[in-house]
Amino acid sequence: MGDIKITFEDLKKTDSLEEHIISKFQKLSKFLSEDYKAQINVKDLTPNKITKNLEYEIVINLKNIEKGKNREYNVVNKENDMYACIDKAIEKMDQQLRKNHERKSDKFKKVKNVIIDRYKSIFQKEAQIPE
Repeated sequence: MGDIKITFEDLKKTDSLEEHIISKFQKLSKFLSEDYKAQINVKDLTPNKITKNLEYEIVINLKNIEKGKNREYNVVNKENDMYACIDKAIEKMDQQLRKNHERKSDKFKKVKNVIIDRYKSIFQKEAQIPE
């Protein structure tokens, strides 16, 4: 399991909010290695608490260490609803991780097809040689 650090700026930390963030973030684990570090910052951007136009910002910095390679992902999201902001930020992170995962699997498939084609050509040449 990786390391998740959550900080709250100008906002009261609640257990339910922290649990919501962690439960949403754990859905990304299928794309992450065992050794990852996530820094999640939750900010209240409302200049004064009297106004009705609340604005929240979520910043997610993720370092995923895979086979000795350090990959970094960053997401910033601003919304008027805090829970919607969290959900949208996690969705953006999911898109980034999914895109990287698909890129790696496509690369693997291309290499696999090249190797298969080479072996087929070698075996066809051997089959054509008369004995």
